[in-house]
Amino acid sequence: MGAGAVGGFVGAKIFRNESAETVLVARGNHLKQLQINGLHFMAPDYDEYLHIKAVEDPSDAEMKPDLIIVTVKSKDTDGALKQIKPVIGEQTQVLTIQNGLGNYETLRDVLGTDRVIRGFCKLGCEVTAPGEITYRSLGDVTIGEDDGSNSPRCSAVKQLLDHSGINCTITDDIVKQSWQKMIWNTVFNCLTGLTATTTDAIYIENEAHQLARDIAVELRKIALAEGVTFTDDEITAVVEKSKALGAFKTSTYQDRLKNKPLEFDAFCGYASRKAAEAGVSTPKLDTINALFRLSEHSRVRAVMGKNEPETPR
Repeated sequence: MGAGAVGGFVGAKIFRNESAETVLVARGNHLKQLQINGLHFMAPDYDEYLHIKAVEDPSDAEMKPDLIIVTVKSKDTDGALKQIKPVIGEQTQVLTIQNGLGNYETLRDVLGTDRVIRGFCKLGCEVTAPGEITYRSLGDVTIGEDDGSNSPRCSAVKQLLDHSGINCTITDDIVKQSWQKMIWNTVFNCLTGLTATTTDAIYIENEAHQLARDIAVELRKIALAEGVTFTDDEITAVVEKSKALGAFKTSTYQDRLKNKPLEFDAFCGYASRKAAEAGVSTPKLDTINALFRLSEHSRVRAVMGKNEPETPR
């Protein structure tokens, strides 16, 4: 559900390894190209066209799927939920591996805890043209139950993904690990998306490196208010381990290059709101959030040709 970079990669791997019948849900020119030519799937060791069924609406697949993998942007979660509800059967499970926090809760509150699996992914992949994705690095999925159990449904998902060549880990602390991914996303997606640069630049500039550390510490305070504890070493590791990625293009930076709407609200926006609710001071995060909102106003005006002031939010 949402066959962009992440959804396209996961769908391609499942289809390519004949792990299960696969349907991609996409839209726009990307969908048209998928339907005409198939998915052009490029990776360091192969370049091929995969003729996977692609539809605009899940109902068009004419099936009750065993598993729906939700990979849409956070702002599209409500719309995706409305689309998938009609095709959910008695055995259907819904796995979210979306960026940001809150998507699992949105799906769970409507579909039920026994229907939705919490997860996230680490993936270097990009939609390089309509109907085309380019895989560069990583490709790991982490899933788990909030109570830490190794459930049969998580085991079934792991078996499917492992068979497809996607490394899947079942964690006994999915809530904390989801927060850890949230911290990474907020630091790296926001800084690179706002400044239009790759992750390596953050380590080259001392001031940017320190800003990344400061944002991670602010996020640690929000997580603690939510009942999730991180040690000093764990916070340091989130920031420092990504040096090994080199010139990594985050999804928000990719979207900026394509002049697409940016997913900042799922990161610094969400964090700023949670901080305000908890009474936690996060000046660096709040500043980044404000700059993103100004930047997005500028992008929208440029796209729509508007010069008049917009109504404050």
